[in-house]
Amino acid sequence: MCIRDSINAEYGEPSIAMDSGEGISQLLLAERQAAEMVSNAKKAKQEKLNAAKAEAEKEIAKVRESLQADHEKYKSEHGGGSDARLKAVQQETQATINKLQSQASQNQSKVVDLLVKYVTQVEAQ
Repeated sequence: MCIRDSINAEYGEPSIAMDSGEGISQLLLAERQAAEMVSNAKKAKQEKLNAAKAEAEKEIAKVRESLQADHEKYKSEHGGGSDARLKAVQQETQATINKLQSQASQNQSKVVDLLVKYVTQVEAQ
C-alpha cells in the first residue's frame, strides 16, 4: 500500500471538486497542529526537567545537611573547638621556647669561650 492509497483510505478519494485552495488550507491547518503538538511536547519536557532539577536540589540539600552534621559531630568528638586547639598549640610553643632559652643559657659560656678562642688564635699558614 503506497502513501496515496493510505491517504485515500483515510480521507476518501480526492474529488475533482476539491480545489487547490482547500488542499492548501488543510495542509496549513495540519502544519499548525503539528507545530502546536511539538510546542506542547517541548513545554512538557521542560516542566519535567524543572521538576527533576527541583527534586535533585532538595536531595542535594538533604545530603549536604547530613554531611555537615556528621562533620560537626566528628569535630566535636576528635578536635574540640578551635579555641582549645589554639591554647594547646600556644602552650606547646611556649614550652619549646622555654626549653630553647634554658639550653642557650646553659651553653652560653661554652659558646663565648669557643668564639674567643677562634678569634684570638691565629694559625700561620
